[in-house]
Amino acid sequence: MAKKTVTLPIGWRGQPVASALQQKEQEPINIKGHNLTKNVYYASSFVPPEWIAAHGFRPYRILPDGHAASTEAIRVPEREGLCPYAADIAAQAGHKNQIMVFANTCDQMRRAPESVIQDPSRTFFMHIPATWNNPEAETYYQSELTRLGGYLEAMGGSAPSKENMLSIMQRYEAGRQELLASRKSCCARAHIARTSHFYQTGTCPPLHNALRSAPTSTPLMLLGSHLRQADLAIFDQIENAGAHVAIDATDGGEREWPRALQPQNMQTDPLHELAQAYFLTIPAVFRRPNDALYQWLQQAVETHSHLRGIIFVTQPWCDLWKAELPRLQSAISLPILHVPLGGGAHESRATRIEAFLEMIA
Repeated sequence: MAKKTVTLPIGWRGQPVASALQQKEQEPINIKGHNLTKNVYYASSFVPPEWIAAHGFRPYRILPDGHAASTEAIRVPEREGLCPYAADIAAQAGHKNQIMVFANTCDQMRRAPESVIQDPSRTFFMHIPATWNNPEAETYYQSELTRLGGYLEAMGGSAPSKENMLSIMQRYEAGRQELLASRKSCCARAHIARTSHFYQTGTCPPLHNALRSAPTSTPLMLLGSHLRQADLAIFDQIENAGAHVAIDATDGGEREWPRALQPQNMQTDPLHELAQAYFLTIPAVFRRPNDALYQWLQQAVETHSHLRGIIFVTQPWCDLWKAELPRLQSAISLPILHVPLGGGAHESRATRIEAFLEMIA
């Protein structure tokens, strides 16, 4: 099969990478006897790592500023009109010069790679329909997965057998369930580190390294844009102010995880089940209509009745999330503090968080 080049769209969240993970980037992972050694980098929640692994590649979720030392020289400077998250992702993708899967979940993520990708033949753009609540959109998304599979085969991968596909889907599902089960036993930083480890190695690290006593401080939801490595200080600022993040609803947090994979559906048609779990249930902000986002938020607030407030974060030039603030304020009963990310407002951000907690105390 001849190599293909495609053109499509993008989106997901940025999470931290512990220094130990930097050494694991080139280490093979083993899934039910299948050694996966060649990396395929991706950044969107709508790119299933199960599908990449089933074709014989190692799925590796690229993280903004993930490797601080090596990224310093390739980071795209923040400038007017350019999303710093999208710029970081694109810069790392161009620097790695490996197979990279982008998706078009916003204009910034769709256009940012154009100036840094060195080898277009190693870049796959996946179209994610913004309109989602109709059968045609679901069929289109599954066809995009099929197209991605054809591209991976053209790049040296192999067509997945049903047995291999099932074993990989079961492994990733078990990993996500383990992360969810341990969520309350971890501080927010530890949970993010474990999640990053999972999406970059396919395994969960030992829980004893992340255990802590149950939090007794003020529980909050963190909602909004992708987080860069430099933004993770907000978790420390929240804890230093006497609160903790009980729900990470930023892009790339548990809000953008697929629903649980159903064993019976997996046996019947694993690709269709994978497409439904990812496309139909992730309540992303770019979906139109995005009522599913508000249904998810309402359910989260009702399920976690102890929540006291929401810290709403936005990256510079992230118009999708900024446009949602008025609707959020009218639709959600909890107090909301808008905290813009980026720039050098580190100390003022901490002061605003402290004042917010005093207000809701």
